[in-house]
Amino acid sequence: MLKLSVSSLADMDEDDQQEIHQCISLRDVMNTDVQTISQEANLKKAIEQIIYNKYGCLPVVEGLKLVGIITEADFIKMTYKFLDILEDKKG
Repeated sequence: MLKLSVSSLADMDEDDQQEIHQCISLRDVMNTDVQTISQEANLKKAIEQIIYNKYGCLPVVEGLKLVGIITEADFIKMTYKFLDILEDKKG
């Protein structure tokens, strides 16, 4: 994440970049307005939240406990598997 920061794109030497990166904590850059989804929710609801809110991932919770994270890549993998199943049925 810090490799892509503005400081690494600027015309700075490596030592200056490292000094800046060491001064920045995750607390300074993390998102605290996190949306979650219950593990009991259906797949369509998770897809809708990711697509319409432009999230890359969605924390899955049981009560207040984090039990997993579903990502865009998970949906792509699932779609790929479904396409394989459809191809197998066709031929």
